[in-house]
Amino acid sequence: MITPLFESSLLWLAELADSPAEWKRAPEDLLFAVTSTNQGDLLRVLRDSGGAETNGFVRLPKARSRVPFLHLWHGKENGIDKLRLTVAIVGKDEWGTTVGTAWRFESPEGPGEHGFWHCQPVRTMHDGTELRPLKELPTWYFDDTPTLPLRASDSEQLLSCMLVAVYGLVTSKKMQLESFSDQLAGYIDAIAA
Repeated sequence: MITPLFESSLLWLAELADSPAEWKRAPEDLLFAVTSTNQGDLLRVLRDSGGAETNGFVRLPKARSRVPFLHLWHGKENGIDKLRLTVAIVGKDEWGTTVGTAWRFESPEGPGEHGFWHCQPVRTMHDGTELRPLKELPTWYFDDTPTLPLRASDSEQLLSCMLVAVYGLVTSKKMQLESFSDQLAGYIDAIAA
């Protein structure tokens, strides 16, 4: 499930986030305890075919005034090869309170309710050691529904769906064209078709 293009794309995103100094600063009073991970840890997970997850969160390039963080999990559950990209997007509301939301982008979970490529909301973030609840979410916030089907059938398409969801279609195309030699163009275009 982890392909060279998926691997190099995630490493490219991590490099983009590490370049400008403003992206290195986390918002104050984050919604979850951020244990930053590094590219070596990300590479370890990408290359561990037996299953692994990042020991913390990879900071992604800024999305407007908000900072996305990624937690990657790859492994087998019930004999099924699975991939999970959990993205928390953190920012300030109009009163200056740090708020955020998180979504999980996943491969099919076998036959049953989630047997398709999908994303769904998240109430807690797993940092590689424990689940940490997101702060400031309303008590009614669901984490089991909706489960939105994605136009994906492999890891590159799942990553492309995540990019378009976080950054929008135009910005995703521009980012990957300018910084990644347009290698994801076909995947991103397929989402908008």
